[in-house]
Amino acid sequence: MALSGTGNTYAPSDWLSRGSSRRNVTDIRYQQVFNPVIVGTTGSNDKYAPMHAGLTLQAGVRLKNHGGDSQSIMIGVKGITVGGATNEFGYELRPGEEMFLEVNNLNLVSQTIAVEGQGSTLSYIGT
Repeated sequence: MALSGTGNTYAPSDWLSRGSSRRNVTDIRYQQVFNPVIVGTTGSNDKYAPMHAGLTLQAGVRLKNHGGDSQSIMIGVKGITVGGATNEFGYELRPGEEMFLEVNNLNLVSQTIAVEGQGSTLSYIGT
């Protein structure tokens, strides 16, 4: 494998360990894997409310909208400035979509339904 502009050919293991090319290399063999600390499901309601009273997380939380009535769920994070002039603040999670939020406590995440009077099911795994 030749590196662009060098004129030299190195095996991948050689060029990864040479000089400045190693600065931003991530070695996946040594990545920490966090075990889940909570797994749950909640029904969305018409008000923004924290998902949990408080639970410390190491990596964050994965959220999935199961789309009970085919409605979106709005996800908010405490302390974040929200743009726009609407009452639907947050990140829209449509039915079937999932996302990962890097937060250190589950009480920072809140959710509500996008259409008043409709319901959806939100599942989460906190790590």
